[in-house]
Amino acid sequence: MPGSIKIDDGSGNYTILTNAGSLGSDKTLTIPNETGTLNLQSGSVLQVVNATDTTVASYTATAGTGFKLGSLELSITPSSTSSKIFLMTSLMISGQNRYWEMNFYRDSTRLGDTTTASGNRRNIFHQAGLGDFTDIEFQMMPFQMHYLDSPSSTSAITYSVYAQSYSTPTIYYNRPQSDSDNPFVHRSRSVITAMEVGG
Repeated sequence: MPGSIKIDDGSGNYTILTNAGSLGSDKTLTIPNETGTLNLQSGSVLQVVNATDTTVASYTATAGTGFKLGSLELSITPSSTSSKIFLMTSLMISGQNRYWEMNFYRDSTRLGDTTTASGNRRNIFHQAGLGDFTDIEFQMMPFQMHYLDSPSSTSAITYSVYAQSYSTPTIYYNRPQSDSDNPFVHRSRSVITAMEVGG
């Protein structure tokens, strides 16, 4: 029934809790510390893993070759092969080139690329919002990216964030392009989060 919890004592006897009052005055449901399986509905968040990176760096691209940004990565072990992994990242980057491609990687697998490009066009996931803006060399630009992965695995998985360009520009990570010793020149951090979602 909607809004209820049905509990089996293992002998076919059920207790049905229909509202918060059924839990007693402290509204706490205690699950005994015994061997068993807790079956959560599809879509439940099963675990959350987060990593933060304060690496300050600049990277000059090799045309067509991706590279990991700093130490921004995390490891998560799905509890079921049917689980999805919802990925989120927030980066602080800078640079005067508008052609950066950004992707999540699952171990060595690039994720998220579209398949609609033709001719000399490129299939990518996200393009970083950098470019030839006024005074951009003194600024960092926030960049967010999300992706729902289906790894079909119960082994430990490493997720990371890569950048790539078709040419050889330089990108600046957790710092602006200009690194002069001034109070308007900032340092920052970038983060990545993975949520296991029950399948």
